[in-house]
Formats: sequence, structure tokens, C-alpha cells
Amino acid sequence: RATASRMGHGSGRNLTEPPSIAATSKEVIHEGMIIHVEPKYEMCGGVFQLEEVAVVTKNGAEFITTLSAERFPEILL
Repeated sequence: RATASRMGHGSGRNLTEPPSIAATSKEVIHEGMIIHVEPKYEMCGGVFQLEEVAVVTKNGAEFITTLSAERFPEILL
């Protein structure tokens, strides 16, 4: 069974800052925040994690990184 914990976090002066994006988070996301969307899945002792960065806009969010759909990184266990 796979589990997902935190799905992302904010950043600023430090790489990892509030808000923490998780089902239990009560923090509010505001326009202008930089959000790292990084779902992390754990299964059978292994971890799979990708990360994209977005800026929160008044109309939603704009991704400022791009993940190539043509190629995923090779992961050695």
C-alpha cells in the first residue's frame, strides 16, 4: 500500500518554509507565495518524489519549472 504524506511546502529565504501543504494543514496560501509541489509516495520501503515550483497568482498558480513528460529520472534502489 502506498502512502502520501506532505504534498509540498513554501519557500523564501530558506528552501523549506511554511506553508506545509498537507491534508492536516490549517495554513492559508496567499498570492505571491512560492510553492513547491512535491508529492512523495512511500511504498515497500522505497520513495518516489517529484517536485515542481509555482508562484501563487490572483487567478490560481503559474508553474515556473517544467517537468519533461518525455523523460523521468532513473531511480536506483
